[in-house]
Amino acid sequence: MQKNNEKGNPIETPGKATETVDKSTRTAGEVRDRIRKFAMAHDLLLADPQSLEAHIAKYLELGHCPCVESRKECPCSEALHDIEKSGRCACGIFLTPRWIDKLWVKQLIKEE
Repeated sequence: MQKNNEKGNPIETPGKATETVDKSTRTAGEVRDRIRKFAMAHDLLLADPQSLEAHIAKYLELGHCPCVESRKECPCSEALHDIEKSGRCACGIFLTPRWIDKLWVKQLIKEE
């Protein structure tokens, strides 16, 4: 059973996603911190700062993942599955070092 704080919002555990979003109290800083903690907990890299900030703004505006509407939280519980499967989450904000290495190799081949 999930525990709630005094406002009735879910108490969050770093590195784990919750099922609900309270748009009225969530700030960009809080979302940014959750994303950073999740990335650190799972040894992931983050997308460039501009893409990350655009993602956070859109997430706050919509109240759900801007990339996959059925995903209500960011980071979502499906992110790790996406990453395991393709080296990045569906939104492309969480990346594995191996995925980045593949991009560099592709870029080098393209330049030759």
